[in-house]
Amino acid sequence: MQTAHAVLLPSGRILLASGSSWRNRGPIETYPHTADPQSGRGIFREEEDPFLINKIEDYYQLVNNVGIYDPSKNTFYRIPHPEPVPDPKWPEHFAPNDFFCTGHLHVPDGNVLFVGGTQYYYPFRTGHRATYLFDWRKEVQIRWNNVDWRRMPSVAFVNDSTNPWIFAGLMERGRWYATLVPLIDGRLVVLAGFVGFDKGYPAISENVSSYGTTILDPNSNRIALFGGQPTSAGTFLYQSGTSQGDQRFTGGRGSRKLEQFHASIYESNGGHWTLEPSFLGEHPQDDRTMHYALLLPTSQILIINGANYDFYGSIHYPILLTPQFDNINGTFLGYTKKRMNEGVEARLYHNVALLLPDGRVWISGGGSARATIHYTPLAQKPLVEHNTSSYGQPLPDTSNIDLDVEMFDDGRLAKNSRGSLSVPTETWVAEIFSPPYLFIDGKRRPVIVSLSHPHKVDYQFESVIDGKRYYLLRSNSQYTVNLNYLPTQCASGTKEKLVMIKLGSATHGWDNGQRLINLSFTRMSSTSTLLLTTLDARIALIAPAFYMMFYVDCMGKPSAAQIIRFDDQAVQP
Repeated sequence: MQTAHAVLLPSGRILLASGSSWRNRGPIETYPHTADPQSGRGIFREEEDPFLINKIEDYYQLVNNVGIYDPSKNTFYRIPHPEPVPDPKWPEHFAPNDFFCTGHLHVPDGNVLFVGGTQYYYPFRTGHRATYLFDWRKEVQIRWNNVDWRRMPSVAFVNDSTNPWIFAGLMERGRWYATLVPLIDGRLVVLAGFVGFDKGYPAISENVSSYGTTILDPNSNRIALFGGQPTSAGTFLYQSGTSQGDQRFTGGRGSRKLEQFHASIYESNGGHWTLEPSFLGEHPQDDRTMHYALLLPTSQILIINGANYDFYGSIHYPILLTPQFDNINGTFLGYTKKRMNEGVEARLYHNVALLLPDGRVWISGGGSARATIHYTPLAQKPLVEHNTSSYGQPLPDTSNIDLDVEMFDDGRLAKNSRGSLSVPTETWVAEIFSPPYLFIDGKRRPVIVSLSHPHKVDYQFESVIDGKRYYLLRSNSQYTVNLNYLPTQCASGTKEKLVMIKLGSATHGWDNGQRLINLSFTRMSSTSTLLLTTLDARIALIAPAFYMMFYVDCMGKPSAAQIIRFDDQAVQP
C-alpha cells in the first residue's frame, strides 16, 4: 500500500494510511497507446453518485488502505479503515470518509484525530465532513492476524474489541488538506483546506504558497522553512494546442533556500523574514521539494526525502544539520551541513518520515504519478473467506493496480514507455535511517531506567500498558530521572541534555506533530540520577500530549526514548 499519512503512536507503533491513494479508476487513456490521451478523473466522480448507501461496500474496498507497523518487532499488519456513517443531510447516502489528503494530529490522551479528506476526485478539490479518532490503547490489545481487515468494522458496536476507530462527528463543511493546530488547553483548531463547491456559504479564496517544510527551530527559536517551491504550472512543452490546451511539464521546481522568521515585539509586523537562497547546497541538483526537516534528540536537524520536482529528480541523500554555539556565551551561530549515505528508493510526492523512539528515522511512500486501479465490484467478485485458524492475514489483491504509469505531461499519463528507467508509480517499500549518533562509542548506549517523584502527588504517576511503562508529568514539578550505562569519559565541548519531542504526525512533506523542548535538570549526589524541574506549560507553550523523552550523554549519544505524557489536567498517563 501507499503511505501518504503516518502517525507515531504512544505505543511506539506507526499508523499508516493513504485512503484511495490518488488513484485513477481504470481503464484510462495513456500514451503511446493513445496519441492524445485524456487525463484520468480519479476514482469518485460526482456524476456517478458514488455515495449511495447501496454502493458503500465497494466504496469501502477502494479506500481501505490502513496499516500498523511495529518497529520493535518489525511487524506490519493491515487494519480496517473506519466504516462510513449515514449522511443526515443527504437521504439514502453515506458520508464519505476517504483518508487521502486528510488532516491528523494527536489529542492529549494520545489518540489521533483524523479530519476530512477526499470527497470527489472529479470535480477537483472537494473535501468530506467526517472525523474519526483512533484509539491507540485499544489497538495494542488487538491480534491483527485474526482480523479480516478487508471487511468494515461496524460503528454500531462501540464495544467491538477489534475496532480501534471512534466516529467523532461530521463537520459543517468538508475539508481537503485540513491543518490541525494544538492549543495549550488541550483543544485543537482546524484550519484551512479546500472545502469544495458546496453552496450557500461565503466564497473562500484559494491561496497555495509553497511546498517547503517548516519547523520551530529549537536552536534559533525561529520559524524555519527549508526548500520548497512557488506554485507553478511548470515549463511549457513544445507541443501546444492539444485537446486539453497548452501543456506543461514537471510543475514548479524546488529550491535550496532557507527562510527564517525573526519574531520581534518591537517591529510593526511582529518580526521579519530573512532568506539564504543556497542553504541546502550550491548546485541546482540540491533543489528540494516534498522533503522533511526532522528534529533529532541531539538538537540536530535531518533534511530527508524529496526531489527537485514533485514527481521527478529524486534526492537520495539526507543532510544532517549540526548546530554550532559560541563557546563563551552560548549564542547560536548557525549550522554545519553534512551529506549522509544515500537511501535506495525514490521518495517523491506523498512520502513520509518520522523520528522513532529508538532514535532511528522511518521513511516510506512516494509516488511518481497516479496509479490505476482496475476494480471489480463485490457483486461480481466477492471476497474470499478468511481462515482465522491460519494465524495469517488475508493478503491484499495488488494484481489490479498498475504501478508502471508515469506522467506524460500536466495531468496526462503514459504507460509502458520502453527503454525508460522509471520510478514505480507508488513506492510500497519502507526504509529506516540510522543517524550517526547511534554509532558513537560502540555498542554502549545510555538508558533511562525509570522516573520517580520525590514529593507526593495527587494523580496516578505511572501506568503499564501492553508491557510498557508510561509516566505523567505536570508543570512546575520535580522528578528524578534514573540512568544507566553512562560513558566513562566525555567528548570535548559536548554537554549532556534532556529533551522531550512531541510524537510525529507526517504527511505531504510536513511533520505537524514534532516539537523539541529542552528540559532543565541538575545532577543529584548519585552520578546516575538527574533532578528534573519541569517548565510551566502555559509560559513555555507546551501543548498537553504524549512526548518522547531522550537523555543525550556527554558523548553526544542519545538513549532510547521514555514515552511520557505532559498534561496538567490529566490524572493518569
